[in-house]
Amino acid sequence: MAENPRRFKVNNGWLAILLALGLIGAVAVTAWLLRREVLTLRAVGLESRRLEAREAAVEASRRLPGRQTGGGLNADRAAVTAYFLGADSLSELIEFLEKLAAARGVKLALTGAALAQGGGPSAGRAGESARLTLSAEAPFPRLFQFLAQVDAAPYLVSFEQAAFGAGEKSWRGALVLEARLAPPLGAAADKK
Repeated sequence: MAENPRRFKVNNGWLAILLALGLIGAVAVTAWLLRREVLTLRAVGLESRRLEAREAAVEASRRLPGRQTGGGLNADRAAVTAYFLGADSLSELIEFLEKLAAARGVKLALTGAALAQGGGPSAGRAGESARLTLSAEAPFPRLFQFLAQVDAAPYLVSFEQAAFGAGEKSWRGALVLEARLAPPLGAAADKK
């Protein structure tokens, strides 16, 4: 009996097709597994960068002024209180305003000063405030620049009133400033 040579060739063809399909399936499964691993690695990388950023922020907060010297809360409170004026240091604000006006070419005159308990918008409930009444005269750009710098001053100062009018050569203004005065350092702790 002689074997049919065609039958062997047909079986080789089906075998080749099956092997090709198996190879394609294996490549597809491998690509899917690799993609899943890449996505997992990206997620892990993002999480590690987030944790590194958090650690850097914590480390930076440890290096803040007052933290490294062991001053703690009292040093922080003293740093914040430096932005307030004391009742005895109101002259510092007046000198600051006069120097700023002179540097900007603004004619400034103090027409009134008063201390008030509680009251105005910046004073809060129980704090003291100082109210300064000023008159100013300068060309409008200089006057505007002066007001912007007063607003950005390193003191807790607010404009309670401001009125301006144009003169022949310059602008004139009437200002009422309110400065928040610092409570004594122990006052907040005493109330608790």
